[in-house]
Amino acid sequence: MDPKLFDATPPEGYKDVTPKGPAPAKPAAKAPGSGDPVRDVAYYGTTVRLNDKDKVLLRWRLDDGRYEVIFGDLRSETVTAERLHALEGK
Repeated sequence: MDPKLFDATPPEGYKDVTPKGPAPAKPAAKAPGSGDPVRDVAYYGTTVRLNDKDKVLLRWRLDDGRYEVIFGDLRSETVTAERLHALEGK
């Protein structure tokens, strides 16, 4: 096979006009709910890896002050603020 078939060089005059998406969320970012008061939301997807089953991947504050937590292995748990503090300290 001709190696030129696998050349990834764009043709002359080509301009990439792919729209840029939003910037990734930063840990401990505060985000508004849909019309609700601001909920404390954090996403740690840039630091949690496949083997980090007990690390917090995503969490948000519930109306009653507790937190819903999604772990690295995708299981979920509702925890108190104190428990969340201990989990995020790992």
